[in-house]
Order: sequence, then C-alpha cells, then structure tokens
Amino acid sequence: MISQFGKGEKHVQNEAHRGGDYCSSQAGGGGAEGGRCGAGSGGVQAHDLRLEGEVRRDGGERGAGSEAITGRKRAIEETGGGSEFGQGRVAIGDSKKRMELAVMKAAVGQVREQYAFSERRACGLLTMSVSSYRYQSRRSDEGLRLRLVELAREKPRFGYRRLYVLLRRSGEDVNHKRVHRVYREAGLSIRRKKRKHCERTGQPLRVCSAANQEWALDFVHDAVESGRAIRVLSVVDAYTRECLALEVDTSFASRRVTRVLEGIVAERGAPQAIRCDNGPELTSRHFLAWCIDRKIELVHIQPGRPMQNGRVESFNGRMREECLNVSWFGNLFEARERIAVWRREYNEERPHSSLGYRTPEEFARGIGGEKGCGKGAAWKSKNNFSTPLGNPAKGAGFPLSHSPGGDDLSTAEQVSGSDVVL
Repeated sequence: MISQFGKGEKHVQNEAHRGGDYCSSQAGGGGAEGGRCGAGSGGVQAHDLRLEGEVRRDGGERGAGSEAITGRKRAIEETGGGSEFGQGRVAIGDSKKRMELAVMKAAVGQVREQYAFSERRACGLLTMSVSSYRYQSRRSDEGLRLRLVELAREKPRFGYRRLYVLLRRSGEDVNHKRVHRVYREAGLSIRRKKRKHCERTGQPLRVCSAANQEWALDFVHDAVESGRAIRVLSVVDAYTRECLALEVDTSFASRRVTRVLEGIVAERGAPQAIRCDNGPELTSRHFLAWCIDRKIELVHIQPGRPMQNGRVESFNGRMREECLNVSWFGNLFEARERIAVWRREYNEERPHSSLGYRTPEEFARGIGGEKGCGKGAAWKSKNNFSTPLGNPAKGAGFPLSHSPGGDDLSTAEQVSGSDVVL
C-alpha cells in the first residue's frame, strides 16, 4: 500500500528496518519531521510538539545538542583541512600533498613510540596500509655500490652525474635516480670547500671634529670605449668632505694604494684612522703593515654593509651621477683627465649640503688655525710638533718607501732638511 506521501512499498520496508537510532538522529537534527519514526506517522502528535519545543526553543534558535554536533563538525573540518579526519595534523609541509612512503613509515614509528599505539591502529590513523608499513625491499644494490666505489677511487672529483655517464658507457643499464641514491648511501658525496667569510665587528660612523681624524677609502668601477674596465680609488676626508685623491687605473695592488696615500700624507699629514671595506688591496699584509708603521687605526666595515662607510659611498654616488654617467671615456688617459677636472670642481666650486652649501675647500679654510688643511695650512702631528708642509715626513722621523718624486729620502736629507720645533 502506498502511503499518503506517495512512497511505495520499498520505502515502507526501508523505514521499518531503520530502528530507533534513525528516530533519535532525526529528532536531534531539528526540523518539522523530527518526530516521525515510521511510514505511518502522517499526523502531528503531542509528543512531536514537545520534542520540537525542546530542539527549537522560543525564537527559532538551535538547541544545545544541535549546536554541539555542528561545533564538532566545524572543529573536524578546521583541524583536518582535507577530505579525511586528522589529515592536517600529520601532514608535513603542504597539506594538499601526500607524504612519501619513507616519511609515512617514520611518522607511524613516531606515533607508536610516543603514544604506545599498536601497529595497526597507528597505520589506520595515518591512512597507511599495514602491508606498506611492513614492506622490506629485497633488491640488492651491492654490485652497483662496488662499481661506484671503484669509479670514485679512479675519479675522486667526479660527482654522481659523471659517474652515471661512465656506467652507461660501460654498458650498464641503470637509472640515474638509483645511482644517486646508492651514491649517497655509500658516502661518496664530494665535500665542497666552504668559503671563509671575514668576520668583522660593526662600528658606526664617528662624529669627527677636525680634519685628518678619519679618511674613507673605496673603489668605483667604470669602462672606457674599448670595453676595458677601469677602477677609481677615491679618498675622502670625513670631516671636511674634501676629495683627497681620485686615482684611475685598470687595476690596483696594495703597494699602489699605499703610494697614493703616502702622496696625500706628504701634503697634509697622516690621518688618525682609515675606514675601508674588505677588498684584497685593503686587507693585504703590506697594507696592514703600512698602517701599523704609521700608527694609523684601520677600521674595516662588515662585509655586505656599505652603509658603515656612508660618507665615501655618498661621494661615489655624486661622482657616478655627475661625472661617470655623463662622460664618454675614449681611453684611460682621457678618463684620468676628465675625472681630475671633476675633482677640482668638486673641491673648489660645488656647494656641499652638509657643509652649509659651502665648498669643501672653503670649509677647510674657514675652520682656521691648526685645524686647517690643504697645502697652505700648518700641519700638526700626533707627536705634538709642527713642521712645514713641504715634506712632513722629514719632521715626523720616518722614511717614505715611495716618495712623490720616485726616489727614497736618505737619513742625512731627513735630518738636514727638518725644521723641528720642540
């Protein structure tokens, strides 16, 4: 007999076999048909109204049981993040990617060890087959391993790719991934020499109050018309912002750098400190010995931190924008000439914003007295004696290994030509 809802005999039989659990789930879900347990419940009974009142209270809100069920479903969805329960909690990396077999085995072993689960239960939680967990490979790579060890002894600097090519040449049909796995298991990986990085302690820029307290050194790169690279050694006084030297050449050795510095020292005296980067010209034994011999403090910035030498970096930016980028150098000699012209313009004509828009030369003359600098200023050594600036090394008492004229000064010339005032 067909019920009043138009359901057939098959539907009636299904309704009869469902039992009490179906009734309770229908009632807990909350709805107009929550109290119907069979096919013949066509009318609305009194207990149905009471049940509806318990599930949906005044105001149409869900009951506590319904909210608890919905909350558990939401918690499962948020925790898992996938189609299976607990998938997000065991996923490594991207939750959408399934873990490899080796990682799954390791995860099962970790779960068994930490929570004392059985093998079958741990595999079920991680959705892994027990047979896959128990699987042990029966293949042997001993022959391939011995062959790789033999080739590695003959060619100790060959990696697994070249050894794989040699194996294929000898007639062995082997996969490159298998070669890589056996190569690593045999401990044949080549040890790469790690580059030794220089460790420096960062020192902030010092606030200078007089000339020759600190010089800043750096190199700038450019090229001539033929494509040959050139380098420009720039030396800047940190206080007066004067450009003390712009030496242009294709390469610089440490002795060339010290020769340029000695020329500056001959004009204005030795600085108290030199700030520079960690280039090979500025970290050589010759350069370090030169600074120790002149009692000059050498301040190396940290590698990759050019802002610790910000004064000369700012100067290099101005030189790049105002000279190098707007000039076309036909050869090295033309580059030297144009850069020298720009250096004179920078020191004598270009207003500097950090100096109150005065030129560096005007500012150096304005500080006056013993603190002045330049060719016409008196030079004060750290030993508290003054000397004419024609050659301050004569009064300082140390020889110049490279004098501006190219000849070394003898001891007799140093003593006779010195005008030392004690």
